[in-house]
Amino acid sequence: FRPDASAKPSRAWRRLTVLGAAVVPAIALIATRIQIDNLTDVLLFALVIVLVPTLTLVAVADILRDLHRSIEDFYEIISESPVPTCVIDHDGTVLVWNSAAERTAGYASAEIVGRPAPIVPAEDPERVARLYDEALRGIPQSHVEVRLLHRDGHPIDVRVSTAPLHE
Repeated sequence: FRPDASAKPSRAWRRLTVLGAAVVPAIALIATRIQIDNLTDVLLFALVIVLVPTLTLVAVADILRDLHRSIEDFYEIISESPVPTCVIDHDGTVLVWNSAAERTAGYASAEIVGRPAPIVPAEDPERVARLYDEALRGIPQSHVEVRLLHRDGHPIDVRVSTAPLHE
């Protein structure tokens, strides 16, 4: 699984650019509506109306850049992990299916991501469904042994651990 590295940052940067462009007419409108009598008023006006929003936009851009780097790091760690890893959202949709999970279960990421889980058949589907339901309710599990069925039909014994990721 690889995130689209350009999608979110470009959208965020477009929004920041639009926000920045919207500030200019607002400044012009405010400048025509107020009376500026001396240099102190001009400096104060510039500070409040121009500098503060600009600094805020720069801070937001830095936060977004750091967040994007964190997301990229997360996906790199997960995708390169030798441990089969699956991330499922609260609606039960698979968000991440790494290459180790592909090798273990025989299902490609493209077949799994975006679909409802559980997606790998099990010899004891009720037990796996119970484990899945508990995970969705936020009940962590550690080293629960289950027998899944590989895509080609042979059984695979796995130890499943779940951990809720809130927000």
